Amino acid sequence: CSENCIFYNTCSTWVSRICRKLRINVGTDNPIEAMIKIYLHLAYRELKNYLISNFITISSPKINMMYRQYLEGENY
Repeated sequence: CSENCIFYNTCSTWVSRICRKLRINVGTDNPIEAMIKIYLHLAYRELKNYLISNFITISSPKINMMYRQYLEGENY
């Protein structure tokens, strides 16, 4: 994704609008990087909601560590 792409402004506008709607701060102007960060944030959010509602533990130590670090970042 570059500024000489004909859809660059459209993508940038869409990403900005989605970030405001979902209250996500991506910290980048590159639409591709921003979309990846949006998807990751939504995956973390869904995982957090699922774990809170079902009280399960994650069997993968790596994913469990990433999830715990995410929760610590949220100050829970």
